[in-house]
Amino acid sequence: MSVAGTSSSWWPLRPEARWHFLEELRIARLSAQKDAEAFDELLFVFERLGCYLKGRAATLGKYKDELLALAEKSALGGNLDARLANWHTDKSVLYTLVNQARNDALHQGAGARHLTEHAIELALLFEDALMNGADDSMTELRDIMVRSPVVAEPWQPVSFVRQVMLTNSYSTLPVYFDNKWRVITDAQVAAFLRGVVSNDRLARLGTPVEEAAKAHPTLLCDASVEKPGTCIADVVKRFSTNPQDAFILVVEEPFASPQSRALLGIVTAFDIL
Repeated sequence: MSVAGTSSSWWPLRPEARWHFLEELRIARLSAQKDAEAFDELLFVFERLGCYLKGRAATLGKYKDELLALAEKSALGGNLDARLANWHTDKSVLYTLVNQARNDALHQGAGARHLTEHAIELALLFEDALMNGADDSMTELRDIMVRSPVVAEPWQPVSFVRQVMLTNSYSTLPVYFDNKWRVITDAQVAAFLRGVVSNDRLARLGTPVEEAAKAHPTLLCDASVEKPGTCIADVVKRFSTNPQDAFILVVEEPFASPQSRALLGIVTAFDIL
């Protein structure tokens, strides 16, 4: 349904476009969460999404009808009842705040933080609309997976895996070891490094993952692996009884030959929220 009497989007949101913009929104949002002054990345994605929906280049203010029509597809993008209105900003108000701040000359300090907070909230509306729109919900893992995920390589030292985790706030990384997809977690790395006397820590930091895994089998654990066409609803049923299944590797053919086990993406409970 359109907003304020406008016609529907000029370009249809085909699956490929929805996957693309969902990925762009997530990447920009995570960047903004790390740096309060990285709001511009989110604004650029809003503008690209608006341009796609409108079918021509304009300004963020000119994309309002198209983007709010998309936001309406989110459960939090309609008219909020009293229970939710105190917790979530109305989409129109939120869009106006972001657009006005977008046009200001300076964004530093508190101003940048407020703009970033509003931009993140607006991005979450768009993400939910792309994933859970009533008429075209994403239902399979391929729809919501994070493509081109970061992996740990068996030849890399444990110190580098630790660095990647701390730099990016990752708690789990996939690693292909001994002809099988496995995962290494921050808890396992911590146990490997801290469960020794202090003068052995440096040696363990420099140990390649594959050597460390052979000497300490608990460093790696089997991954939860699914095909891209697996239904999201079937996966989440396991979360309450098997929390470890909330980090899923999406693989082309999980049980075929090693050559067919290409890692297509990852899905976590965070992505499904």
